[in-house]
Amino acid sequence: RRVGFEVVTSPQNTPRPGDVLVIWNRSGGNEALAKRYESAGGIVLVVENGYFGRDWRNGHWYAIARGQHSGAGEWREGGKERFDSWGVELKPWRGGGEEIVILASRGFGSSITREPKSWPKSIMDEIKSRPIKYPVRIRPHPGPPPHDPKRFARDTANAWACVTWGSTAGLRAIQLGIPVFYGLNRWIGAQAAYTVKYLNGDGPDVRFMGDRLPMLRRLAWSQWEISEIERGDPFEWLLT
Repeated sequence: RRVGFEVVTSPQNTPRPGDVLVIWNRSGGNEALAKRYESAGGIVLVVENGYFGRDWRNGHWYAIARGQHSGAGEWREGGKERFDSWGVELKPWRGGGEEIVILASRGFGSSITREPKSWPKSIMDEIKSRPIKYPVRIRPHPGPPPHDPKRFARDTANAWACVTWGSTAGLRAIQLGIPVFYGLNRWIGAQAAYTVKYLNGDGPDVRFMGDRLPMLRRLAWSQWEISEIERGDPFEWLLT
């Protein structure tokens, strides 16, 4: 309504060019709905739990992007002020570590973004076949949110690096200063990590330990707190 749309609670059988569909994730029946709107010239906004956690900073946060989720979608990027105003603590990059931790996800989402079911085991076997001097283990997904950040810190306390397909747990690792390798080409954290093909244990220089801020400042414009959503801020930002 803030940007001039009539809001309805059911998807249209025959959407028109410019119509907007807001969906939770892009899996199952939502994938078919999204394709219907896009083929008609409509716009699809995909919503998911916020990248820093749904209940981050004692609020309720949600990722919103056009077309896809987890970095595969599109959104308008602003300046550095949004992320910087949140006062996010970034731990120094970890120089040591004694193991490689694979952060398994639940495998939800679109065919483009969801983690393949066999990926954690297959990537573990692949890493072990390389000249890696560190043991490799899989950290199972902890289940539906909310998640205990202290538990994650304990689970990765000895990590030399974390490996993710494209999860928010990988973003948490980056905040904690743990270098990350990823599998999803368009992962939202890719700007502050390396693809898993570079994980070969040749030395500390194989890990990304550079500037995380460009990635985080870009990410900040793709997640919104519930009060901002109630005001219509993200819809004005994404649709105008």
